[in-house]
Amino acid sequence: MIERTLEHVFQTLHERTERPVPWSGNAEAPWSEAEFSRNYARAAVRDAIISSQELEHIVAAAQLSVHPTPQDVRDVLDLGCGDGRLLLPLARMGHRGYGFDLGPSPVNSLRELATRHSLSIEALTADLRSWAKGEFSLGPPDGFDLALLSFGTLGAVPKREGVELLAALSRRLRVGGILHLDMGLSLGFAEELDGRQEWWTSEDFVPGRGAQLVLDDQAFYARERVFVRRTYSMFLDGSLRFTELTQTSQLYECEELCEILSGEGLEVEEKSGDFLGTPYNSTSSENLVLVARKK
Repeated sequence: MIERTLEHVFQTLHERTERPVPWSGNAEAPWSEAEFSRNYARAAVRDAIISSQELEHIVAAAQLSVHPTPQDVRDVLDLGCGDGRLLLPLARMGHRGYGFDLGPSPVNSLRELATRHSLSIEALTADLRSWAKGEFSLGPPDGFDLALLSFGTLGAVPKREGVELLAALSRRLRVGGILHLDMGLSLGFAEELDGRQEWWTSEDFVPGRGAQLVLDDQAFYARERVFVRRTYSMFLDGSLRFTELTQTSQLYECEELCEILSGEGLEVEEKSGDFLGTPYNSTSSENLVLVARKK
């Protein structure tokens, strides 16, 4: 049995395409599956220090009060909210949080924590593309004061759908409202990662807990401005369970994205390469963070 499993593993690796293919159907991340979303929320989290910097950057950009009086309470929408990494601390400050995510497990966890601590948070399991098309509504009818697109959420859909999402966001932001947009990966850094292949081991990764041998293939497609990460993982517990996962990210030139936002009535006020306010540099910045205000 083990021999047959190993034969399958090595045959799969041998026959894989030289470069991972963008938006590759069944191999794409199954975000809506409960087990996958639970594992992903646990294992593929942003570093705690960077998350803290991100939260501070959001609070400063939107001029949020950390101890708001009733008139200073703001309505915050987090698209791709996960388990509330950002919504929970903002709600603890006293703001009202709204969010949705494809992953049912992290959303359920967020709801439980919000209920347990009496926090003002509404969260749904839903697709951001459905929200952009108006297939469901969430939050106050007159819109939001702050919208969050964090950790590469915008890049999870192709460009056409991304533009539609930004248009929908603009419509739902109040005049003077803030969009905090974190691409998670800059175009220049993605170019540096093109062709990189890495072997590594993990005790806790997206397929689940347990010792695993992981192969990472990364590719950047310049014409489409798409970055693809393909991961093969084999458990080393005797079962030799084997998984394949592909994640595609649509990227944007900084000025291109600024033009799209401007066309939707969102004026960019800050272009950073990180959450410390370092000015964005197209060749050296690893991330792209934009702050835009609804005109």
